[in-house]
Amino acid sequence: DSASVMELKDQRMEIIGGHGFANPADLLGVSFDVTADNPNREVVRSRAPVLMDDATARYPAFRSGPHAATWIHSWLGVPLLFGDRLIGMLALDKGQPGFFTAEHARLAAAVAAQAAIAVENARLYAAARWELGERRRAEARYQAFVEQAPYGVVAVNQVGQIVLVNAEAERLFGYGRAEILGRPLD
Repeated sequence: DSASVMELKDQRMEIIGGHGFANPADLLGVSFDVTADNPNREVVRSRAPVLMDDATARYPAFRSGPHAATWIHSWLGVPLLFGDRLIGMLALDKGQPGFFTAEHARLAAAVAAQAAIAVENARLYAAARWELGERRRAEARYQAFVEQAPYGVVAVNQVGQIVLVNAEAERLFGYGRAEILGRPLD
């Protein structure tokens, strides 16, 4: 009936995607303490699928908040493992008590393995984009520093070709950058 993908952040499982809820956008960012008494804690502890025939009977939280609107009874939580590292979990919900079986858990574990790869790739991509942005900002600061230096700056590569000149070097030597760059230092 509904499903959510959660990412482990410190000691909390944070919903990063969902389907089947009345307003899925409201769930994004909702998190659950994995040290509290909830089924997420069991998934984190066991690092294995956890099946519940009636989550509302065991956990009062299922009778309130985002869960109440979907009338969750059966619950299946599956860890998202990337190698041996737990990065999150997949939670499947059903209104019918006793719905999920060991076969559901097996299939959900196969989906969770692929989801873990996707979540980790997304995290790595975001980290790489951030790092690239940082490098570009550092390069821009470096370029501004070199360009504004009150002395001529000329840099060469390992084979002696000019690869960088600043405005003061152009003025001192009387050559434009287009004339200098790529030429041998001598």
